[in-house]
Amino acid sequence: SQRVISDQIAEFLRGEGRFSPWAEVRAFFTVWTFVTRLPGPTWVDHHPGYLMRGMAYFPLSGSLIGAFVSVFYDFAHVTAGLPLSIASIISETASLWITGCFHEDGLADSADGIGGGWTAEQILKIMTDTRLGTYGCAILLV
Repeated sequence: SQRVISDQIAEFLRGEGRFSPWAEVRAFFTVWTFVTRLPGPTWVDHHPGYLMRGMAYFPLSGSLIGAFVSVFYDFAHVTAGLPLSIASIISETASLWITGCFHEDGLADSADGIGGGWTAEQILKIMTDTRLGTYGCAILLV
């Protein structure tokens, strides 16, 4: 229930997750390994408390991913002299690779749920289904 989760979060923040430089580093790497396919240090896992604590690091992670992708674009267009369209495809491919299609998966799940469900319960059930549906496939093709 909501109360049990709140108690668990409060207990985490009073104990293992209380503020310290080490907790912040672990929170950053928890977010980093959550949003990318890149490996993190071996002492990092997807502990829900550190993921919650690391919410402030999502913009930093997004900026680092954007910088990574822009390096691919700049290399392809400026250094290699490829046309803009080809450089864009290369940089988008780099984005899909580094994030493991994280956003695209969420977009497809949302489209499946909204397109295929009539009630809130049905929509959420469809969104948690691991299979790709018709609406999800259509939105990814668009």
